[in-house]
Amino acid sequence: MDETQGSNRAATSPKPAHRVRRLFVFCVAGLGVAALLAACTDAPNVSAPTVGDGYVLLSWAPVGPSDSCPTIDGYTVTMGTSPGGEGGPLNPTTLGDGNVITTTGTSYQVNGLTDGTTYYFLVDTVAVQSSGQLCSDDSSPLEVSATPTSAVGLNSISPTTGDYGTSVTISGQNFTSNGGIGSVTFDQPGTQNVCADLVHLNFTDTQITGTIAHESFPLDCSDFDSVDLHVIWQNDAASAFLPNAFAWSD
Repeated sequence: MDETQGSNRAATSPKPAHRVRRLFVFCVAGLGVAALLAACTDAPNVSAPTVGDGYVLLSWAPVGPSDSCPTIDGYTVTMGTSPGGEGGPLNPTTLGDGNVITTTGTSYQVNGLTDGTTYYFLVDTVAVQSSGQLCSDDSSPLEVSATPTSAVGLNSISPTTGDYGTSVTISGQNFTSNGGIGSVTFDQPGTQNVCADLVHLNFTDTQITGTIAHESFPLDCSDFDSVDLHVIWQNDAASAFLPNAFAWSD
């Protein structure tokens, strides 16, 4: 399993009505002993998951120490294929022994998943009292769900306003499929008439970065209030649009 940092495609929003309290047994790093873990101090605030071909990327805000629990040792991630079924009898190589892993980071990418299958996750905090005992609290981890997909797609562009020379970041999924990204253009709304493209282009599976340039196109993007974002994969293997994604400020 590869631990990664970052955030990208928002898959399924957390379900605020479905909180789950569970107990797990595992060896806490740094303590060197087996410990019984209930929900420890505050459970992390987990962002909407990012998905791609066979993976789900979970990200969460760090949890700070408290007077009663001054040490944050890390976080646990558990997984299941039904609501409340985290830690069930899934393939132990997918997410550690018994589908429980511990990490000191604030993101974790779960690989080896089946596209089209919905998975359910809990992220909890491992906190330790000054006496060395595990902390417990009144909050339970919030369950989130996500469905991996092999489909290419666009999520968002940031910033959403600018003009020629503006550097942008585009979020989505499976950008490295189909030979990778071939071109990124900004088009007259409702058409495929190009008025700008993205140069100095770099991409990962979930993110494209670059700078908006005019090149020698006959159209000028400043003639439109907003323009469509159009991403084309290598050899025209796939394409995706975000209509009226970028407001022109020039």
